[in-house]
Amino acid sequence: LEQQEFGSRIIYAQQGLSLAKKNDDLKGQADCLLIIATSNGWLKNLGLAVQYALEAIKVYEGLKEHAGIVESCAVLQAGYREAGGYRKSLNYAFLAAEVSETKNVMGREFSFPGVYLAPLMLAEIAQTYVLMDKLDSALFYTQKAIDEKSIFNGYPWNFPIYLEATYQAMKGDFNSALANFRIAKEFAPKNGFSRDTLQIGSGMANLFVKMGKPDSALHYGKGVVRAW
Repeated sequence: LEQQEFGSRIIYAQQGLSLAKKNDDLKGQADCLLIIATSNGWLKNLGLAVQYALEAIKVYEGLKEHAGIVESCAVLQAGYREAGGYRKSLNYAFLAAEVSETKNVMGREFSFPGVYLAPLMLAEIAQTYVLMDKLDSALFYTQKAIDEKSIFNGYPWNFPIYLEATYQAMKGDFNSALANFRIAKEFAPKNGFSRDTLQIGSGMANLFVKMGKPDSALHYGKGVVRAW
C-alpha cells in the first residue's frame, strides 16, 4: 500500500510539473520536483531522490524560497547518508540547519507542516555522526536537538531521545540507554511516528545483546520483524 501511495504521488507530481513548465510557474516546478524527490526517497530510489532534490534546490535558491531550500537539503542529506556518502550528507544537513535557524524556517505541507525545522536538522546531523562513529559530535548535536524541546501531538519528540540512548549504548552506559529507549518507544506512536518504533526496537534488541540478555534481545528483534 505504501509503495502504491508514493507511486501515485510521483505520477501526480509529474503531471503537475508538466503543467508548471507550460505556465512558467517556477515555484510550482520546484514544489513538484521536491514531491517527486521525497517520494522516491521513501521508496529507497536514492539516485532519483537525489537527482530531483538537486533540481528542486536550484530553483528554490533562485527564488530565495527558504523553506524549499531546507526541505530539499533534508532529502539530499538523507539520500547521501543512506548511500554511505556521510560527508555530503553532513554538508546538506548543516546548510539546512543554518538556513532554518537564520530564517526561522517552518515546515510546509510537504513535510512537518508548521514545525520549526532547525531541531530536525540538528538531529539528522547527530544521526550521521553516530553512523560515522564520531560519538562526541553525535552527543553534541543530539543535545542541541533535545534543548529545542520539540513537541509533536503534545508529547516530546522521540527521535533525539532515541539518539541519546544509542550514544549511551555505544559508550557502555546500558541502564541509561535502556531507560531512554523505553521513553522514546512510548513517545513515538504518540508523536504520530509509529514507524520510529522499528528503529527503537532494533536499538533495544542490540542493547540486550550487549547486556548478555539473549531472550530479551530475541523478543524485541521478533517484534521489529512482526511490525515490519
